[in-house]
Amino acid sequence: MDSLLRTRGAWSYRLMSYVFTVVLLFSLVFISPAVSQTAREPVKIGAIFPLTGLLADSGRYPMEALKMAQDEINRGGGIVALGGRPIEFVFADDQGKPELATREAERLVKTNSVVALTGTYGSATGLAASAVAERLKVPWLQVVGLADLITQRGFKYTFRNKPNISMITRDRYRFMAYLSKSAHKDIKNIALLVEDSAYGKDGASIDRKMAPSLAYTIVADESFRQGSSDLTPQLSKIKAANAQAILAWNLMPEGLIIMRTMDILEMHMPFLPTTGGCFGQAMLDLGTLSENLACTSAWSTDLKLPGVKETNERYRKLFGRDMNDDASSAYSGAYILKEALERAKSTDAETLRNAMAHIQISRGPAMIVPTENSRINFGADGQFHEGTLIVMQVQNNKYVTVWPEAGASGKLRIPWTW
Repeated sequence: MDSLLRTRGAWSYRLMSYVFTVVLLFSLVFISPAVSQTAREPVKIGAIFPLTGLLADSGRYPMEALKMAQDEINRGGGIVALGGRPIEFVFADDQGKPELATREAERLVKTNSVVALTGTYGSATGLAASAVAERLKVPWLQVVGLADLITQRGFKYTFRNKPNISMITRDRYRFMAYLSKSAHKDIKNIALLVEDSAYGKDGASIDRKMAPSLAYTIVADESFRQGSSDLTPQLSKIKAANAQAILAWNLMPEGLIIMRTMDILEMHMPFLPTTGGCFGQAMLDLGTLSENLACTSAWSTDLKLPGVKETNERYRKLFGRDMNDDASSAYSGAYILKEALERAKSTDAETLRNAMAHIQISRGPAMIVPTENSRINFGADGQFHEGTLIVMQVQNNKYVTVWPEAGASGKLRIPWTW
């Protein structure tokens, strides 16, 4: 009897071992690949920029920066909190058109299953695409477009990691005061030269309010349509008005036209565009025509911040040109999105949105952009309020930071005659 029980016990043990082995093999064959597949599946983020058309070159800067950041993040282990899943930016072309930005934002979310969206180069396209993101409840990170309104609509899912137009205008007038002091010239008569777009209209509206409050007189107020090939009429009126400086809201294609036309008209006053209208290889390619050009920017290759030099060197090696501030804000934005995913430990839209809203970054690759208190975070409106501006000047065919003095790598040149 005891022998029979021992035999049955041994048989039961062998049967349980067999069943366990079968279950284990089943899990390895059928379950583990699914888990492994999920772990390898990229976290997709939609990225909308003008990749064809008039603004294609401007759109390529942030696109290239996102590609570089994507490669760095993935080589560094991907999103650690999500088991090392790689990050993938899925690019879409809006051609600088709001209707295309709207369509592409919706397509990326519904067809490509992106967990967040980023972009755009223009303010009008940013306003359009972020509205789609809000409706679909997907986080949107604005990395270039500057219009204040983008983060002033009470949206819950919209964030921006770059100074807005009000911040740019504030700092440009601070530089104007510095310019007057440096040139020993009371510069008070200014002209506005404004692109007829959401970006330009927003900027000019703020200028018209701020200039008088700071004792500046707007002696000429000229506008032009985006894509204009001739700005001679507008610049001729500005010259006739005896403006002492031109404060412009333009993009790069018109910036090149303005520089050439000012040379033809022998206009020798400062032309002060914002970064989108002056910072890039195309401007340097004008040679002597762009020498001594000064413009506000949110970044420069000579900034005295950790990682700036090394990051630009990697970018130049990959793409054959220096980063501009649009590239820098996109690069920083990629690491902000990575940090949000790490904090969220999830790709759930609401969880990711909450992680973005409470983000605090004080070190790492995201910090290559200048900030007031050495940190990146977002206000209740989604705007990064601690961003600061610099002024660069083209000196010997290179962009040199000349203001504020504390962070300058060169002295402001005063070549203008009034």
